[in-house]
Amino acid sequence: MRKLFILLLSVLTLHLKSQDIVFESDFDKTDIQDAFTLLGVSNFKYKMPADFKGYYFDLTVKEYYDGKEVSFVTHTKKFESMRKVLQWKPESPEYTLKIQSMKLNDSIETFNVRMPGIGLRGKQVKLRHPRNEYGWETLINEKTKLSAETETPILTYATAPSNDERPDVAVYCELAKDRNIYKEWYSKYKIKHYFVLFITVAKK
Repeated sequence: MRKLFILLLSVLTLHLKSQDIVFESDFDKTDIQDAFTLLGVSNFKYKMPADFKGYYFDLTVKEYYDGKEVSFVTHTKKFESMRKVLQWKPESPEYTLKIQSMKLNDSIETFNVRMPGIGLRGKQVKLRHPRNEYGWETLINEKTKLSAETETPILTYATAPSNDERPDVAVYCELAKDRNIYKEWYSKYKIKHYFVLFITVAKK
């Protein structure tokens, strides 16, 4: 009986080893996403509330190191003299703010932004730590409310938390309770270096 069992197992194993493998070269949605991830490309999209038709959009990036703000850049500042370029046209049915990041080299992260009427390309942030210590994280969730004339954090590029009590945890969800909590990330979670992207919606 034992010999018969071994014989049957051998036949089954031989049969399994002879199965055909199927090759495909076409890309599906999952393949494309995996390829972008391997290339260091991230994609973030924010659909704006219809109540903000006719408003203008400003994008600001603040950099923090050791808990202190070390730089402040408003990337749409140069369009101040032609503000209507940044307006969500009332006749447009919907508007989605798009931000795509990509790896330039080991010391610089590059991102592109699509805003009303313009595309901001090749914007850069300089890294102070090895690239593998950083990651992109959205700061918007289902509880986030966008208010006119208010600077709202929407995205961060940050080193990982290193607080011994809560190591390597996502702390960004706290922004749903307090929009200014990002100022305390270093003191609370020892997030050494981070950039915060803000959107300000104004009717000027």
